[in-house]
This record gives sequence, C-alpha cells and structure tokens, in this order.
Amino acid sequence: DIHLKALLDTAADCLAGYGGHAGAAGLSCEKERVEELRSVLIDNLAKMGPISTEDPNTVYYDLEVNAHQLPAVLEKLKLFAPYGEGNPAPVFKVNGIRLTPRAGKFYRLMGNKGQHIKLFGTNYDVVGFDLAPQYQAEEEPMYFDAVGMISENRFQSTVTPQLEMMDFHTRPAAKNVSPLASALAERMKSRGFIK
Repeated sequence: DIHLKALLDTAADCLAGYGGHAGAAGLSCEKERVEELRSVLIDNLAKMGPISTEDPNTVYYDLEVNAHQLPAVLEKLKLFAPYGEGNPAPVFKVNGIRLTPRAGKFYRLMGNKGQHIKLFGTNYDVVGFDLAPQYQAEEEPMYFDAVGMISENRFQSTVTPQLEMMDFHTRPAAKNVSPLASALAERMKSRGFIK
C-alpha cells in the first residue's frame, strides 16, 4: 500500500540514482548517506499518511462465476494474457465448489508442515497456500464458495483448471439429497474418508 516510486521521489537528494513504479523500485546510495536516507524515508513515509484504511480481513474480487464454469473461464482468461504489472490477473468469487474423491481422498496436504492444501473438484483443482489449518478447522467442508485466481495446473501431460484460493466460506449442504447420495455419504463417513 506504499507507492514506492513516490516515496523515493521525496528522498531524491540522498540518492545517486533510482527508478521504479508503485509496486517495485530500485536505488543506489553512497554508503556515507545510508543513515541520512533511512531518516528521510521514515520521516516522509509518516507524512504520506496512513498506509491503508481498509479492513485487512476483507477480500475483494472482480467477477463471480460458478465452479462448473472454471474450464470455460480459463479459456477466456488466456485471451487477455500475459498477466502481471499493468495487467493484473482478475480475482474471482467461485460459487458452488463441490469436492469429488480421487484415489479415495478429497484433498491432500502439501508443504513440509502440511500448511498448504490441494482440493479435488470434478474437472478442476483448488489450491490453498497456508489454508490447510483453516480448512481443517472448518471441519473439512465438501461444498463451499471461494475467492481466488484461476489458472491452469500442468502435471505431466495433463492440464487442469485450478483456483488459487485466497479465502473460502462454507455453504450449507443441499436439502434435497437423494437416498443414494445419503447412503454414499454415510458409507464414506464410516470408512473415515469424510467427517
């Protein structure tokens, strides 16, 4: 939330050279002036006002889609690539994510400490970096909405649409569940596949 180039502009007299933009910058400074530069930057940062007045827990998104639309949305997103500075990837709210088992599991933990999670949908995956504890604390929901960026995961020769999840919230289970679905859910619970 700091415009880096604007901040460096305020300390131009202390710098041998600098450049950049709002999100990234580089600079050169003589060794003897480093402490002066530090002091000027701290003072000028304070004068720039509050860094952010937004609630840090608020997650914003650009568009809303349903989970079954992920493959089609991914194809449309490719038309606007590449994404990066000046062309940020859109953030989506994806409604109705339903997990389906792969090799008897609905997700797998990733990372050295199991802090990341990969969830399996029908024709897409959902990846949550540092969200495994939250997912498990929410009692491993099978049906939820999520906010994140849509991309593709390439593994060997398989390309799968993927949502890089930033946050999620659970949805109540559908009330009109068929007898077959209820029986399957009970059997999966009894075998420890779901809670």
